[in-house]
Amino acid sequence: LSYEPPRGTFNSATNFSRYLDRFGEEMKSFSYHRYPVSHCGGENTTIGALLADASIGGQLEKLAPFIEATTKRSIEFWIGEGNSASCGGMPGVSDTFAAPLWAVDFLATLSKGGVSGMNFHGGPGGSYPPIAFDNGELQTRPLWYGMLAFSELAANHSRWLESTASSSGMPSGGDPSCARGVSDGGIFCGSRNFCRLSRNECSMLLKRAEKTTPA
Repeated sequence: LSYEPPRGTFNSATNFSRYLDRFGEEMKSFSYHRYPVSHCGGENTTIGALLADASIGGQLEKLAPFIEATTKRSIEFWIGEGNSASCGGMPGVSDTFAAPLWAVDFLATLSKGGVSGMNFHGGPGGSYPPIAFDNGELQTRPLWYGMLAFSELAANHSRWLESTASSSGMPSGGDPSCARGVSDGGIFCGSRNFCRLSRNECSMLLKRAEKTTPA
């Protein structure tokens, strides 16, 4: 092909659009690597950093221009490789049960944002594989449980349903109840992430069970 490829990286939405303009008709999907935190070069991270907004919703914000560009061209957008922390994961973070909590929230956020799927990077070493061999015995690691939980959530062609509850009486992002959780009408709606996603409304993405009074 006599074609001068776009120079730069796909971190530039402009370069990405030029690439899709040239090759988009031949593409069924496009994949992007994503790790919210890093352990590369001896860099350290924490459970708090992994579970922070920047590692969940903040990642979707960075990907949004690329998702929009592929969606407009009917191309699936995938996280072709990713996990909690790059370079094999962070010991004490990626191999704890913080990892599945992050994974469920991260996958749900990506799904709602238009991402078609994600491939988790693993391998024989490192701290983040969902499954690994130990002395010849196959073991499940913490991340596996987060992947299992989300697979159950997404099974049987399930889909997201938007439902917004009244903000009256609901906790705001700065309300202490966001840290401890509250129950309203039989629906648990007080996790930090729900408060973050709702921006002062407890906006549920699962259909809310309405209270009814027997006739």
